[in-house]
Amino acid sequence: MIRYRRTQVSWPTVVPMALTALVIGVVFLSTRLVFPLALGAAVVVPLLLLFGTMTVIVDDSAVEARFGIGLVRKRVPFDRIRACRVVRNPWYYGWGIHFIPGGILYNASGLSAIELQLTNGRLVRIGSGEPEALAATVRHAAPDAAEEIDPAAVPNFVIAVPLIIAGVLAVVGFMIFAGMQPPAVRVTADSFSVSNGPYRSAVPFRRITAVSLDDHLPAVRGRTNGFAAGDTLRGSFRVDTWGSARLYVNLNHPPFIVVRSNDGFVAVNFANPQQTRGLYAELRQALDRSR
Repeated sequence: MIRYRRTQVSWPTVVPMALTALVIGVVFLSTRLVFPLALGAAVVVPLLLLFGTMTVIVDDSAVEARFGIGLVRKRVPFDRIRACRVVRNPWYYGWGIHFIPGGILYNASGLSAIELQLTNGRLVRIGSGEPEALAATVRHAAPDAAEEIDPAAVPNFVIAVPLIIAGVLAVVGFMIFAGMQPPAVRVTADSFSVSNGPYRSAVPFRRITAVSLDDHLPAVRGRTNGFAAGDTLRGSFRVDTWGSARLYVNLNHPPFIVVRSNDGFVAVNFANPQQTRGLYAELRQALDRSR
């Protein structure tokens, strides 16, 4: 028989994941990257199903905290409960599933919780929007449970699985967004440089052997240290006939400026072909003036 049941939405998990999914979705849709969009949805949706809510249930034999669809849960039988009390979590305990001093916390939202001391001395905290009602139900169902608790002191480790995942997704989304930005190109009196995020190439004019404006590039065979999303390539790649090359290109938007130097090949272009041709003219003029 169910004595108590209440479900809370895991807002600290749902909101960051939703915002992350929105940012990644806008980036992928604007760049027409269907596969990465589907992959992102395949990650976010299951996480929301697993951690989007937490349901606390008290039946005739145990108290249970069940996240999402129930694959992640903690069930504490009454015969293992020595004491139960209402507590207020410090803000730094956070939400999700955490190790805390003396035991573990299961929390969806807010700072209120009940604390169970087990017969082995360990603690289990379960977050609740109505901790007094929950504690009263547990103490009524487990009459041996007292209100006084003497927690054991153990190191504090905080592991917020959903928030960590949301943070990772946010970082990945930002890196993808940064990688999709146009390359930054600088032409000076004696050098040519191009950069995008962590990838940068600088070529002194004295080392350049040829510059051309090409409608096609040799086949790109693989990435050695770079960013690749659809037709957007940034960083170091293996290219037929060139070997290792630095690419800052959108493959479906020719032409391409190809800079050959004693150090290898650098290719760059923009989504707007006119902008690419303008940069090529600027680079040719700068080279002619330097020689």
